[in-house]
Amino acid sequence: MGQTCIITQPAKQEGKSMGNDVLINFVLDKSGSMFDIRDDTIGGFNQYLEEQRRLGVELGQRTRVSLTLFDTSFEHRYISANVEDIPPLSPETYQPGGNTALYDAVGSSIRAVEKLNPDGMVLFVIQTDGLENSSQEWTRSSVFNLITEKREKQDWQFVFLGADQDAYASGGQIGVAGTSTLSYGRQHSRRAHEALGRSTAAWRSGASAAIDIAVHQPEFDVEEPGSGPDNSVGSRPTST
Repeated sequence: MGQTCIITQPAKQEGKSMGNDVLINFVLDKSGSMFDIRDDTIGGFNQYLEEQRRLGVELGQRTRVSLTLFDTSFEHRYISANVEDIPPLSPETYQPGGNTALYDAVGSSIRAVEKLNPDGMVLFVIQTDGLENSSQEWTRSSVFNLITEKREKQDWQFVFLGADQDAYASGGQIGVAGTSTLSYGRQHSRRAHEALGRSTAAWRSGASAAIDIAVHQPEFDVEEPGSGPDNSVGSRPTST
């Protein structure tokens, strides 16, 4: 079972339209294999949130954020909190260890946000460097069905950031579009967050109708997936 520590703000306030809100939900791996890229992960995440805070001010959008951390189990650190109220991650609050309950973390996060009935723009970012090996409640097919439903019926956006793996296969197996997937070597973690920031900005500003992270990916040293020791970014897919 997942552990929960939630700071929640309501999705709607009486007498105030929430249609201009942007809700960014980050599902972040903190399994043991993330330890050697802990500092880059912390720095990239904090930079991304600061960029989204500034962007919200510029665009006149209220930015809300959810964060779910997962290892052998999962923890909803906060759900739909105002970005201004979120403390940065630190080595004390992000301590990798354990296995990878990816499906439980993703499925439970979507359900938690679903209960808020958000009527603005909704983005889920899933970042992991490993494959599922610890979930107890959710399966690949149940997560796939839920993500597909939210994408098709409610236009929720989903991004999959996969380090040292075939992220296009891993993301596709749970319903994430290939154009919303980034496959990168773990030494490029900070640059992956930078690509995420650019694609999020384009979507929030209306420059793109959907998240297309492949268009905004940084110039990695491109190799075919699995062909080199760092398993760097492979070619952009032509279909989902």
